Amino acid sequence: NSERQQPYWLLPSAPLLPLLISLERGMYCEEIVCVSVACALNLGGLLSVVLAEWYPWRNWNTWLGHTCMVLLSVWFFMGVYCYYRAVTTEPGRVPAGWRPDSTEEEMETVKKEAMHAHDKGRAKKKPPPVSLTKLRYCCKCSAFKPPRAHHCSDCERCVLRMDHHCPWIGNCVGYYNHKYFVLFLFYSSTSLIAGTIVHGYGLVSYMTWEVDSPYTAFHPILMIVGITFMIPLAIGIASLLAWQLSLVWWNMTSIEEMYHERLEHLARREGKAYFFPYDLGIAQNFITFFGRDPKQWFLPTQPQPGGGTHFRLNPHLAPHDA
Repeated sequence: NSERQQPYWLLPSAPLLPLLISLERGMYCEEIVCVSVACALNLGGLLSVVLAEWYPWRNWNTWLGHTCMVLLSVWFFMGVYCYYRAVTTEPGRVPAGWRPDSTEEEMETVKKEAMHAHDKGRAKKKPPPVSLTKLRYCCKCSAFKPPRAHHCSDCERCVLRMDHHCPWIGNCVGYYNHKYFVLFLFYSSTSLIAGTIVHGYGLVSYMTWEVDSPYTAFHPILMIVGITFMIPLAIGIASLLAWQLSLVWWNMTSIEEMYHERLEHLARREGKAYFFPYDLGIAQNFITFFGRDPKQWFLPTQPQPGGGTHFRLNPHLAPHDA
């Protein structure tokens, strides 16, 4: 898909660049609005800190001030760059001609069952699957789904290891851009919390400054407005980050979380033990998502190789659970 192959060296930290690419890709109107708001919040967050604090704060010329501004700038631009990558990266298209490791009889049986359910209109009800590793056929794409792939009605195709379709990035969150999305949440929440602290310190400094204050009446207003917007944004984004990290903990997607709860309930009702099939343990789950090299854990690098069509299974998984 050529529209996804964007030159990542072209102003990767420009806050409005994702919006321009979104317009070029022909997004839905609500997605364009969401991406525009996200770009404006990214840019406005840094500007509010710089305009309100850069000149007046007496400690900017100390090692603490320099460290604070460097960290805040790095977190901000990393957040924008990760957002850019999440918007522009292809989340994961099923390779053309992909075939599962199954016999022709199994494939034909699964295909007929899926088409029969689709023709009867039962596909819209989306009943809980009996297994998260069972072979599946997508009637809309007329092709078999790789493990953990799901059909996105917004993208009108199946997406590898799909987590969800996010209007705030105008893209699906899938195998190839899930790490970018989580890092965007991490750096955004970090910079928002840091910006709130800086604004709060500046507000206290303004109120306690005795003589020769460099502050004007404009600065406290900007600080109060900044804090008012940053606190709820920080809480919301940090909460979303915590949820995403909990999914990383179990090597799970948001779609699989819903299915996992249903399957676990059914197994418990039958007196059976249930293991999530892709849970490899906390350490391996973390490495699978962020990579083996610790230097790349907080960098927007590509995920582990594997193509998104084959995944390791839980070693405690019983044959009937698979």
